[in-house]
Amino acid sequence: MEISRLEDWREFASFVRRAYAKAGANALGWAGASDEVIAELTSEETAKRVLASNRTLAARENGEILGIISCRGVSGGGREEGGEGGGSSSGDNRSGSNSTVVELSGIVVDEDAKGRGVGSALIERLLDECRGAGASLVYVKTEVNNLPALAFYRKHGFLPKEDVDEAVSGGVVRCTRLERRL
Repeated sequence: MEISRLEDWREFASFVRRAYAKAGANALGWAGASDEVIAELTSEETAKRVLASNRTLAARENGEILGIISCRGVSGGGREEGGEGGGSSSGDNRSGSNSTVVELSGIVVDEDAKGRGVGSALIERLLDECRGAGASLVYVKTEVNNLPALAFYRKHGFLPKEDVDEAVSGGVVRCTRLERRL
């Protein structure tokens, strides 16, 4: 398995559409997703903006993407820098540089590749890159009822800190925020 930066919006869009279609709208981890939300996320404009404002890695085997992981820098005050909506006032947040706190904003593994270590390889590589860029803390939010994701993050050293309400398309989802010191 090879892990490398994902910068081609078409590859990103194709993988997200395929993974969503296989998992289904009601699958854990896809809170707030709908056909309309996925169509917008995978549009050329939005996909390019996501890739420009996030560090996104892809795990590939024989050229096929098996999974992706994405993160963005966050300032100490809690205001998100960059994200889907724009640039960062403190430098290139795609690398986690100039930011001591990084948000793991998404990890998706193809249904057919689950259980093969793809997610673990992606998260460990991302944590290494964040550490190398000077980040001191990585956090992630996932649905409180997504027990497989909560167990996965705990396995990789993340500790639950608090439950928060997250606005998603069509409503609010209760999430657990987990953190890992680097």
